[in-house]
Amino acid sequence: MIRTDERYTTAITTDNLKMDTREHAAIGDADVLTAAAWAPARLGSALLRLASEYARPVRMQGMSASDAILLMGQLKTLPEVRRELAIQLKEWGHDKPEDGALAIIAWWLHKVCSKCDGVRYEVIPGTGRTSGRACKACSGTGEARLPQGEMGKRAANYMDDCVQVARQSIGRRLRLSMSPKNSTTGGV
Repeated sequence: MIRTDERYTTAITTDNLKMDTREHAAIGDADVLTAAAWAPARLGSALLRLASEYARPVRMQGMSASDAILLMGQLKTLPEVRRELAIQLKEWGHDKPEDGALAIIAWWLHKVCSKCDGVRYEVIPGTGRTSGRACKACSGTGEARLPQGEMGKRAANYMDDCVQVARQSIGRRLRLSMSPKNSTTGGV
C-alpha cells in the first residue's frame, strides 16, 4: 500500500490533474491535492511539501549536509514553514524565533550526522570504511545534534505531530472520497 506522503510527493509534481469521478476509480493526483488542501494542520501540510521539495534533489544528487543546507535557500515552501514555526516558537517564549525556526527546520530536513554520514560508527580517515566504535559526535545514533536545546526538542516534536495530523487528514479524506456513497457525487 502506498503511504500518504508518497502519494503527496507524486501528486505535487504531476502534470495530470484530471479527476475520475467514476465509482471505484483509483485515487488520482488531483484527489490527493484536494485532500491536502483541506488538511487541518496547515503547518503539517507545508512540512510535507517542504520535505518533498528538499528530498528530491538530495536523493538525486547525493548531497552532503553542507550542500543540502545551501539548497534550503531555493525551497519554495521554506518561508511559509519558517514563519509558521517562528510564530509557535514566539508563543513558547523563544528569544530569537526566526533564527531558531531556521536552525530547527534545517535539522528536521537533514538529521544525518556530518561526522559519520549517518552510519553510526566512526569513519576511518581516507578509507570511507567504518570502525567498530560508535561515532562520538552523534553517540552512535546517526543523527546530528538537535539545535536549540529543549526548545528545539519541543519544536521538532510539534513539527512531527503536525505532519502526522496532516497525513491522517489527507488519508481520511482520500478514503472518504473513495467510499461508494461519495464516488457517485464526484468525491469530497
